[in-house]
Amino acid sequence: MTDKEISLLLPDYDPTEQSLDCTFGNEEAMRAVEFFNLFLKHHKGKWAGEKFVLSDWQISVVANMFGWIRPDGTRRFRSSLIELPRKSGKSHLAAGLALYCLCADKEQGAEVYTAAADRDQANIVFNIAKSFVEADEYLSNHCKIYRHAIVVPSTGSTMKSLSSDSRTAHGLNASAVICDELHVWTKPDARELYEALVTSQGARTQPLNIAITTAGTAEPTLWRDLHNYARQVQEGVVNDMAFMPAIWAAKKDEQWDDPEVWAKCNPSLGTTVSVEFYEQECTKAKALPSYQNAFRRLYLNQPTEQLHRWISMEAWDACEQPYTAEELKGRACYAGLDLSSTLDLTALVLVFPRTEDEGGGFDVLPYCFVPNENIAKRQHDDGVPYIQWRDEGKLIATDGNIVDYDFIRKKIQELHKDHYNIREVILDRWNATQLAVQLEQDGFEVGFFGQGFRSMSAPCKQLEAMIMSKKFRHGGHPVLRFNASVCAAEEDAAGNIKLSKRKSTERIDLLVAAVMGIGRANAATGGADSVYESQDMEIL
Repeated sequence: MTDKEISLLLPDYDPTEQSLDCTFGNEEAMRAVEFFNLFLKHHKGKWAGEKFVLSDWQISVVANMFGWIRPDGTRRFRSSLIELPRKSGKSHLAAGLALYCLCADKEQGAEVYTAAADRDQANIVFNIAKSFVEADEYLSNHCKIYRHAIVVPSTGSTMKSLSSDSRTAHGLNASAVICDELHVWTKPDARELYEALVTSQGARTQPLNIAITTAGTAEPTLWRDLHNYARQVQEGVVNDMAFMPAIWAAKKDEQWDDPEVWAKCNPSLGTTVSVEFYEQECTKAKALPSYQNAFRRLYLNQPTEQLHRWISMEAWDACEQPYTAEELKGRACYAGLDLSSTLDLTALVLVFPRTEDEGGGFDVLPYCFVPNENIAKRQHDDGVPYIQWRDEGKLIATDGNIVDYDFIRKKIQELHKDHYNIREVILDRWNATQLAVQLEQDGFEVGFFGQGFRSMSAPCKQLEAMIMSKKFRHGGHPVLRFNASVCAAEEDAAGNIKLSKRKSTERIDLLVAAVMGIGRANAATGGADSVYESQDMEIL
């Protein structure tokens, strides 16, 4: 295989185009490849005891990573994102890369870390590496295996596993870091671990930081940040000769049920995983629409927005037509107000109906409130950047540890005085009686809106239709977008839907408030009823 052929085996990326003064050294590349072939043996499954012979795609990763050399003789690539579907052999490749960096990368006193979001995941790659050492006479003679470390006494090199719950991430001097399954590094402490490991490499002459993972969702995570950067390098938007993207994935416009697409996105199909397995999972995804996103993300390596879809985020982002708050002044609007429980956000959304002459649909102006005293804890628990949103003015932090309803009341008064024509304030009846009375005393029309199937279905379905037809303008508000990305829909036997959270840490409050405002606007303008009303059904 020629140098050019090896390079082109990396999908959508040719490292020769950004190589500058770097050169490809076949000797260095083959040295790394032969390390796998000579010293590593499979330890379980049908290949137990056999040599780890790299497949073509694995050769491309290893040869490019270690074969490209800078003019000073050090390794060109210092960072890499390797993305493949499940059952492609990622963990064994990661373990082999870690061992090469420990034993054969010409680094005295190497510190190699396998890292993951939790301890069990971190130990997967580490334990595979231990098994490789135990299975080979040469490696076992030169390495000492301990419970939590592999040590090479002759060079003073060590390999350890770390997780985001570790308390020893700072003060390290890492030479190589292997981050496993980056898509599940969703908590702030996981990001802290990643940053601590990367910044610990500053004293090394040729550090290496590798993230190896399946695709994640488009929620604001560490994986998404790195994935977007890798795509920019692939496309030539960012010229970073030290970063190697290696992403095998189906493209957005490719059919997820096409076997030819499966083979392209999983180069190990037919080797580490069978075509029959893909066929079974695809059949399941066709029968269960809620499983389609999981199938696409896990087995086609396509980023998805949520596990149980309600809104297509591509359609959502297409509604990001810019407008200013000033443009909305004077127009009639309905204020959906979703008051917080103990953990939820308090959401206020002004919903502005557009007339048919204006093209129909809705514009929204969202406001979101969170107690400033516990914002850091909420960020840690929820895994979303509340502090960043606060600093950007997209989230309003109130004094104390609970949202003061008087603050919300004053905000509504302020908006009204600022020439927003609030026709009605709509609340969920739960826990809102006192505030409702106060708002009525302030001169506002107040209505109540339930959050069950009967009330939510019609405005939810109308919102869906408005989004698909690009008649719902949200201005790209990041908190509202996050709500939409994690929102699921529950459906009853009559075909009605309501918004739902997949798990307790997710927040959909702004979206709920928007639906409440749309529901009241529908009632005021003669909008559609739910299936219950249209069929004259009674809720008992």
